[in-house]
Amino acid sequence: MKTLFLYLRYSVEFFITALVAIVVLTLPFPWSSALGGFLARTLGPLLPVNKVALVNLSIAFPKMELTEKWDIVKGMWDNLGRNIFEYGRLVHQKISDHEVVGLQHLEAVKASGKPCLFITAHLSNWEIGCYFAQLSGIPVAQVSRDPNNPWVCWLMRKIHGQTSPITIPKGTQGAKQIIHYLRSGVSVSIMVDQKLNEGIDVPFFGHEAMTASAVARLAMTFECPIIPIQVERLKGAQFRVTYHTPMYVEKSADKDTTAFDTMKTINGILEDWITQHPDQWFWVHRRWPKSLYKSPKGA
Repeated sequence: MKTLFLYLRYSVEFFITALVAIVVLTLPFPWSSALGGFLARTLGPLLPVNKVALVNLSIAFPKMELTEKWDIVKGMWDNLGRNIFEYGRLVHQKISDHEVVGLQHLEAVKASGKPCLFITAHLSNWEIGCYFAQLSGIPVAQVSRDPNNPWVCWLMRKIHGQTSPITIPKGTQGAKQIIHYLRSGVSVSIMVDQKLNEGIDVPFFGHEAMTASAVARLAMTFECPIIPIQVERLKGAQFRVTYHTPMYVEKSADKDTTAFDTMKTINGILEDWITQHPDQWFWVHRRWPKSLYKSPKGA
C-alpha cells in the first residue's frame, strides 16, 4: 500500500513539474516569471508552511509588526514562484541583459588559474549568479540537494544541466567530489544559509544556528579565495548580480577557531543581504534550533 501511494505521489509530482517546465519553456522569460509570481503569491499564503515563515521573521526581527511580516511573506512567495518559473529559461539569459557588479573578481580568478569557492544564499534567483560565473569562463561545480522523487530529479537534472553542467550532491559522497574538483582546478559553489545538523553553532540574527563550516575549512586547505555572490531582484525578471571582494582564510594551527570566525563573518554578510531584501529570502526553512519554534510569536 505504501509503495502504491509513493508511486501515485511521484507520478503527480512529476506531471506537475513537467507541466510547469513546458509552460516555462514556451513563454518568454518575463511572462513565465510573472506567471510564477502570481501563482505563488496567490496560493503560497494558504499553505501550512506559511506559519514557519512568520515565526522565522519573528525570530530574526522580533520588533517587526505583523502586517509588515505578512507583506514580506507575500513578497517571498512572489519571488519563489518567479524563481521556479524562471528556472528553465536561465540558459537564455546574457550577462549584458542584467546589472552585474564585480566582474573584475572573476577575471582575477581566471588569471590565477586556480579555483575559488563561491558562496551564496537562497535569495532572489540564486541560480543566476553561478550561471553568470560560468558564462565568464570559470568552470563551476554546484553543490545541490536532489529532490526525493527520482523522476523529478531526472527532469530537474536535464534542465539544470544547461545552466550548471556539474552538480555535486550533499553528504559524504559530495564532500569527496568537492575535494576532487578543487584539486582539478574547478571552482565550487555552495549555499551557506541553511541549517546543517553536523555543523557548528554560529550566531545568525542574534541566535545560535547550526552552520556548515566546510567553506572555511576548504579555503584553508586549498588556499583558495571565497567569493560571495549576492543576487538581487530589481524589478520583475531583472537582476543585479554582485561578485563581492574575495575573502582569504589564512591557515591556522587552531582550525576550529578560524572556521568559527570565518563562518561568523559569512553569516553577518548574509544577514546584511537578507535585511536589504527580506522579501527575497527563503523564510520557510527552519534555520534555528527547535526550541525557538516551540512557542512561536507573531504568527
